[in-house]
Amino acid sequence: YRFEVAARIGAHGPWGPATVFAFEVLPAWWQSWWFRMLVAIGAALAMMVAFRWRVARMRRENLRLEGLVKERTGDLLVSNTALQAANEALQESSMVDPLTGLKNRRYLNSFMTEELARTMLLRRAPDRTGPCEMEHNINLCLLLVDLEHLTAITYQHCTVASDELHPQLATLLQPYYTASSEDVTSLYSTIL
Repeated sequence: YRFEVAARIGAHGPWGPATVFAFEVLPAWWQSWWFRMLVAIGAALAMMVAFRWRVARMRRENLRLEGLVKERTGDLLVSNTALQAANEALQESSMVDPLTGLKNRRYLNSFMTEELARTMLLRRAPDRTGPCEMEHNINLCLLLVDLEHLTAITYQHCTVASDELHPQLATLLQPYYTASSEDVTSLYSTIL
């Protein structure tokens, strides 16, 4: 900047020579280039610190959630295993007569459907093991033992006599049906 000053004597006198004073106005400290550079660097550092803090917080939250998911998954697996075991026990108990330990009518109905289908399939299949030799026995044998007058015994002596008769019959038949793992003994009761 330049400051010029001229003076005169009296109201109507001549002007004297002008005096010039040159000066420079320095910007305020917050307007300087070095302050602006410091602010930019500080802002960049603050953003970087905030970003790293946010990422670290998200990682901690992810690890916490993964641990929670693993814990809940483990709990579900334990519950699921227990439920499957209970289901299998229930399924097995629904297929076994509690009095004799023999398979019941429900099991026999299911087993016979599958066994008849398997037997028919094997009977229709060509012999793949040689001209004289068969790999599977494709015959199906069904032996029914009927207790005559069981209903009359039940009515005359109540169900206690019938309940004692069934386990004795199961014990009597046991040596004959354990010869093969494919043998099945079932109680097909039709007490009215």
